[in-house]
Amino acid sequence: MKNFRFVSQQHHRQSSQPKTNDNVSICVVGNGSDGNPRSIFLDYNDRIFMFNCGEGVQRLISDLGFKPSKIDTFFATSNRWHNFTGLAALLLARYDSGSRHFNINNNNDFSQKLFENCTAFDMKLKRLKYNYFDTNHFIHENLSIQIVSINFGDQKSAVYLGNLNAQKGGINLEKCFQQKVPRNLVTELEQNRCIQNQDGRIIQPSDVCDPDRPEQNFLIFECIDQNFIEHLFLNEVIAEFIPKCEIIVHFTKDDYLQTKSYRKFFQKYSSNNHFLITENNPSFSLRSNYRFQLQLNQLDSNLFPCLRTNVKSTNNSSSLPNNQNIIYSPTGIRYIFRSSTSDLSVINMENVPQFPTITDALQHKDGSERDGIEESIRKLREKQSTTIPEQQSSGTNFPEFLFLGTASSHPLPIRNVSGILVNIDPKNSILLDCGENTYGQLLNFYGQENIGKILAKIKLIFISHHHSDHHLGLINLLKKRKQQSLSLGNNKLWILLPPMVHKFLQNSQIINLNHYTVVRNQFFQQFRSSIMKTLSIKEINLIPVDHCAYAFGIGITDKNGFKFVYSGDTQPCDRLIQSGRDCNLLIHEATVEDSLKKFARTNFHSTISEAINVGRMMQAKFIILTHFSQRYGKLPLLPEENADNNIGLAFDNMIVNGNQLHRIPLLYDTLKCMYAKHMDRIRYRSDLYERKFNGS
Repeated sequence: MKNFRFVSQQHHRQSSQPKTNDNVSICVVGNGSDGNPRSIFLDYNDRIFMFNCGEGVQRLISDLGFKPSKIDTFFATSNRWHNFTGLAALLLARYDSGSRHFNINNNNDFSQKLFENCTAFDMKLKRLKYNYFDTNHFIHENLSIQIVSINFGDQKSAVYLGNLNAQKGGINLEKCFQQKVPRNLVTELEQNRCIQNQDGRIIQPSDVCDPDRPEQNFLIFECIDQNFIEHLFLNEVIAEFIPKCEIIVHFTKDDYLQTKSYRKFFQKYSSNNHFLITENNPSFSLRSNYRFQLQLNQLDSNLFPCLRTNVKSTNNSSSLPNNQNIIYSPTGIRYIFRSSTSDLSVINMENVPQFPTITDALQHKDGSERDGIEESIRKLREKQSTTIPEQQSSGTNFPEFLFLGTASSHPLPIRNVSGILVNIDPKNSILLDCGENTYGQLLNFYGQENIGKILAKIKLIFISHHHSDHHLGLINLLKKRKQQSLSLGNNKLWILLPPMVHKFLQNSQIINLNHYTVVRNQFFQQFRSSIMKTLSIKEINLIPVDHCAYAFGIGITDKNGFKFVYSGDTQPCDRLIQSGRDCNLLIHEATVEDSLKKFARTNFHSTISEAINVGRMMQAKFIILTHFSQRYGKLPLLPEENADNNIGLAFDNMIVNGNQLHRIPLLYDTLKCMYAKHMDRIRYRSDLYERKFNGS
């Protein structure tokens, strides 16, 4: 038998054995705490079935190890807007990864309209192919999901009854390898025949089989009304199914959990596992965001204060049955039904994010040291100590600029999409664009104790154009502001926006626009003096720019004469240059590097050098670049000839006033050292782009 070939671990890919479902789990991606989305993923052998997609899901996906391309089917638990608001960013990320198809469950006829609302603003999303299916019984391999509709007037919901079929254990090739089974006899074992191994021992199929998998069930629902639980009891199909479930996922509210019917539900099904997706869940989620801010904080704590950890209130678990199976779910918690490493279903906390430490932040993710970082920080401290006193100017600490989103198109874990809060003075603020999850960014920066006052100070929201990365956070922010206004007073709010966004808000009826003074950007001039009076400023102008229909920049001069200009999205524009002449600060988009100039022209964006040249022609005293492509992530590459001391790069959660602008350029050399590996990749890709697009 010396010529026998034994089963090797590499034989996995060569086996004729049918694939078994060894990796099936439910993961809480967004746990519904304040500022976090509400979403769970059913991970079925690396294919993701998504249930709800709130604002900020796309940012969490990378942190939790998922890829947008693996998410191809969407289920909504109700027809509420907050279940759909993260879809545009997710689909844009899928588009950029090459995925062109997406499946949407439209049972109960409520998903399609809301889905179309989310995807109406971007040409890329119109190129995707959407498959709407309205069956009440979804089947994929050994997974089946029965869909039961429960409605309360205009509120529609879908309850999902999931089943994993019982499964006979298949031949485990690793066990075959350990038992010295000849490779050519594996098929015999798969056909339930005994074989003889090299040592002459008889190997039964049961000796090298995985254990059989029993049938497993789960339930997913959204409690859309305080009486909703009673309807679950009344539905015979659901009532019969619940006792069979290993886990029940509740999208709910803490107030509902205190009702008599909910307590009865928990008592009756105390042996089931319950994951609660609710507002008082643990709030910490985006570890990469906090880690990145901690890194920047070590370079300049004035520009990059540490983010807050928000605890809205202690949860009300004390009023629930004393049952360890009822879990206020942290982000990243998993219920693993089937795993190649375990025969048992388990609750897994390995991906629950932990707050980063300074030591962790200053090392690479693999724990290795960053070469030369301590020396680079020492040199930075010397520059800061010698430069700052000379550069300080007279005047107040206003206006103050907080960058809430500095990425283009769709968000990254460390860069959200467009949004800038401008604190004009201690009482008045302006929000320049309001991309997805702008509210969450404000909450993480100012904290739960201050967020109400911050929202109340906002007197003007300016939406530069209709692309989704500039306004899909507006509805949630207005809802949160209205909730706070009950205790803080209902301050006047102006909203300047493009006609397409205005029409969407009117038709969707998600919010009542009568509470605000809404002006389409092209009619701004009629209301200019009233807006100036509300904000106590000297000057405000909207500037048509070259990007898409009804795209505008904005220029503002405060009562102390500080003039700043925000470009919105645009290619280099003469109107912007003329209007912004001699401004104190230009905030200009710089979507791509110089080697991608053709790409910039095609999409009506600016390169980094083009944005800088606009500032120079404008004779702006300082230029901050923002709206960076996902190609650059941590740090864009400034051309050597443009690395002047009046040019700075924007980062999320960077706060700066006119007296501090000179601090930003000092950071660049240390940032290049801190992110040296990232910069090497950027330079390599830049050379490739140069050869590909410019023929050099």
